[in-house]
Amino acid sequence: MRTRILFAAAALVAVGTVLGTASAASAVSEVTITSPSPGAIERTSTPVFRGTGQSDATITVYDREGTVLCSARASAGSWSCRSAQPMGDGSTIVTVEQQVWGAVDRATVPIVIDTREVPDGFPLAEIAAGGFLVLLGAGVAVTTALHTRRRGRRPAAEVSEAAS
Repeated sequence: MRTRILFAAAALVAVGTVLGTASAASAVSEVTITSPSPGAIERTSTPVFRGTGQSDATITVYDREGTVLCSARASAGSWSCRSAQPMGDGSTIVTVEQQVWGAVDRATVPIVIDTREVPDGFPLAEIAAGGFLVLLGAGVAVTTALHTRRRGRRPAAEVSEAAS
């Protein structure tokens, strides 16, 4: 009888330890990417990434292929780092990974890298419905289909006279 009581007490202590560990693990802040925002067009091949996370956590940013772009240590709940690896033009998904106290957390953000120069007088407009990038200026409208960039080809451009 005494053995059963000791075993039951040990089981309660073990359950309390596991629950206590789960509570501590759930107190870790999730990692987030605040910049660039989803779908953002970055005009540099080495963008700056910013976000929030657990203080003192190691933050690592990866590209789609798993190449490390940059890393940082979160401080006061935030982190930032500039890509040390130039990224090629096109759409990609960036993953940020946080490691702290043996726990790993990840977040992703889709972005577009576009380092092509835009000629003076052609301000970059918003992405229009249907996935077309519209450049306007000097009485000419130029539309570029973004989906061709994803296939690794140079985008085909259609030039038309703007309505006056």
